[in-house]
Amino acid sequence: MSQEHESGSEKDVDGEGEEDVTEENFDIEQCWVIKGRKRTWVPETVMKLNEPYIKLSKFDRGFVHFCLSKPMSSTSKHGQEPANANTPSFDNLLQMRIAASVKAAQEQMEMEESQEVVLTQFLELQNWDPKEGVILTNPHEASTELINFVVGFFRLTPADQIEVLAATSALCDHEQIGKGDVVISTRNFVGEVWFHMHVRSQQVTGFYTVLSKWESLGGNRFRICNNPSIVLTNELVKSLPFRKESDLALVVP
Repeated sequence: MSQEHESGSEKDVDGEGEEDVTEENFDIEQCWVIKGRKRTWVPETVMKLNEPYIKLSKFDRGFVHFCLSKPMSSTSKHGQEPANANTPSFDNLLQMRIAASVKAAQEQMEMEESQEVVLTQFLELQNWDPKEGVILTNPHEASTELINFVVGFFRLTPADQIEVLAATSALCDHEQIGKGDVVISTRNFVGEVWFHMHVRSQQVTGFYTVLSKWESLGGNRFRICNNPSIVLTNELVKSLPFRKESDLALVVP
């Protein structure tokens, strides 16, 4: 407790003149103090993984003075004398530089995010799935008859909110396969393509191809059949040269 003096009078420490002294809360912080060459530098620290690390900056006046034994100055150009950097105008310039750097970084991040959104929208418009490697060519909304056929084939219900896009041609793993092409699949059957479609519902989502499987007669000869089947488009390996002879066809593997 200390006594406080006022001009012209002194307060008593006893009786009515006793002064109330309240305790003040304060925090004790630990900081780095670096000494060397009769100079002292108190650096700014940052916490990383619950550990303090020294933060270095070329605009830290204390750090510059600690290292160079002279005040920080701006870079000289064309033989001019360096300007003193220990001024309010330099502080304002430094804050403007930091703000400009932050703004440029934010704009770059927003631009990259915008480019990613545009690419996603483009791929959605092209109905392309990078996992399946399929792009429908000029797709259009499927007819009611086709939607009903898909619903029956996959045993879906109206609650599935099915969406079907159809196209007569598609880019399948960098090869254009369209209506009338004869293809071989990973399941080792040969068939004639009718059209491709993209099905999207709560239970079924993916690219499918409607084709008619041909009956193998041996010796690269097949009987032409017109019974439609639905297969995954990414199961199509490649299209094959063929020649039709009435209800038969010769296919070149």
